[in-house]
Formats: sequence, structure tokens, C-alpha cells
Amino acid sequence: MQAVLQSKARAYTPSTLESRQAAGAFIERSNKWATSYGAACADLSAFIAENVPVKALGFVSTDALNMSVFGVVFTAPPGDGFIAVPGHVADRLSESGLRGSAYFPDMSHPLGKAVMAKLNAVSRVAEQRPLLNTVPGLSSVALSGAHVVLSRAIETPEGIAIFASSSALTATAEVIPLVATAPKVAPPIEPSATARRPAAPRPGH
Repeated sequence: MQAVLQSKARAYTPSTLESRQAAGAFIERSNKWATSYGAACADLSAFIAENVPVKALGFVSTDALNMSVFGVVFTAPPGDGFIAVPGHVADRLSESGLRGSAYFPDMSHPLGKAVMAKLNAVSRVAEQRPLLNTVPGLSSVALSGAHVVLSRAIETPEGIAIFASSSALTATAEVIPLVATAPKVAPPIEPSATARRPAAPRPGH
């Protein structure tokens, strides 16, 4: 599965009071979630920086939304507390453009257990990501070719902008297209301080 790509979304604006209220409530929830998610990622980064002698480039997950984070990518072997991912997983990550090497936390080592706890904390917050599923006629998630695209809303100087795949809209969706330049105001899809890479399968899958 590919990472969630903002480039596959188109820009709209709510066309009714109900859709504006729904989008506004989503923005409030999303902002709170982004703060919690960023904090979990920063905590992971800080812990690794303090306890591992080599640089971490990011983490890897089995899913595009990082709800199941399983390892850390390093610039060099990190030493005790980590186990290199199996060859088939490493090959998939390399094919996706990953630079560096991915490692599992070694659950038989105290450092590995502590890192795994931090990774699990990131996953738990990721699972709480708000979905824009209350705007009439708009799906919260859609496929655009081979890519998963999340529908979401942001506040802009001109008002509320909704970004969604065209396949997420029904004929009765309570949104109207924005002008072509509107997507330039969109923030990155991931509000985290920790780098992240395209998803890889769990070993054995």
C-alpha cells in the first residue's frame, strides 16, 4: 500500500450550513489529534536520540496511516536492543526508496522493550485519527488509482477548504469545487516531527 498522498486530492468548500458545521468540527478534532500525534512522535525521536548511538531516520509501519508501527530506520547498525528486519522486508523497503536500514526492537533487551513501548504509543494515537465522515455525500476515505486518499478539512484565510478524492463524492455531496490555486494552502498530510516511510508488510505476510 502506498502512503497517503495529498496530490491525489482535489479542493472543495462546504456548500451548506450543515457541511460547514461538520467540517468545522472536524478541524477542531484534527488539530487536537495532530498535537497528540506530534507529541508521541517527538517522544519516540527524543528517546532514541538519547539512548541509541546512531541516527534514526524515521519509523516504518505495516499500514499507510501508521496505526501499526513496527520498526525504526537507522543510518547504521544501532547495536544492542535491535534486530535487523528479514531480507524480504528490507527488500520491499529498499524498493520503495527507503534509505537506511530498518530494525525491529529486540523484546529480550531492556532498550528494545522501551523503544517498542514508544512505537506502540505512536500507533495508539494514530488509531485515533479523526475522519471527515459527517459531511453529507462525502466519504472519509477513497481510492484514487492505487492510492488511499483521506478526505479532510482545513481553515484557510478564505474560509474552510475540504480536500478529497473526486471518487469520495456522491452526486449530492454538499461541497463545491474551489479555484485551481486553492490546493497551495494545504498543509502536509502528516503533522509529525518524526520522519516516516512507505508501508511494508509484516514478516510472514
